[in-house]
Amino acid sequence: MIDAVIIVLRETLEASLLIGFLFVYSNHFLINKTWLIGSLLVGSFLSLIVVIELPNISDLLDGIGQELLFFSVLLTLSVLIQWSGWQIILLKIIGRQVDSNQLKYLYSVIILLAVSLEGAEIIIYLQSRLSNESQSFPSILGGLLGLGIGLSVSALLYYLLSQTSRVGLWFCFVILTLVSAGMASQAYSYLMQADIVDSGYPIWDSNYLVDERSVLGQLFYALFGYEATPTSNQLFVYLAYVFFPFIVLFYFRRYKNHSNQVGVFNE
Repeated sequence: MIDAVIIVLRETLEASLLIGFLFVYSNHFLINKTWLIGSLLVGSFLSLIVVIELPNISDLLDGIGQELLFFSVLLTLSVLIQWSGWQIILLKIIGRQVDSNQLKYLYSVIILLAVSLEGAEIIIYLQSRLSNESQSFPSILGGLLGLGIGLSVSALLYYLLSQTSRVGLWFCFVILTLVSAGMASQAYSYLMQADIVDSGYPIWDSNYLVDERSVLGQLFYALFGYEATPTSNQLFVYLAYVFFPFIVLFYFRRYKNHSNQVGVFNE
């Protein structure tokens, strides 16, 4: 049962945390949250299609179809999530107006892809467990517990962040950047599984500090893309995703401050 709790928690946390953070953004940009309903329905339907067609997908491209599918979805998600976080830079630093309708569609696609991917992985896992009658009830109970914990954490974070508008927005920006970096690192791991890139050797093993399979490890996985045994290439991809937005943020802040000083001097 514990395995079911951890697996479902891991998959649920990523999607539910994304919903919570994007809800905070929706509040700020005055976006109606009805976009979530369609995203959940279509994403759930797509997850079923992926599971049904998975044997055929896996046989594509000399047996690496599944890895390339998951790689493509994760890479797309990482880019879209990072772009959603950039809206705060555009609005707060650059002063550019943000189109709320475009954001609504952006958020819809993010949740649709996240639910379809995470939902498919949950269904695949539960299918394998339910095939053994002795594991059916513990797996269902563990899955429900994992789902409940994931949704509860998301709801709590949303409540706390919505109470502090300015701090909440920037916290969401930081976390969304980390989530996107984690997904990019996960995407790279699928290329390693497909033997498209060299897997290499882990540069450390931090399981003795935070076990990757523990509840805390899965929470870190969802929030920060925690990987207990990353390779050097995975670490490079992760750090590139993390530092690039903050370098740009620093540049625009410095440019804005310089422009303000020049304006005051000219007056």
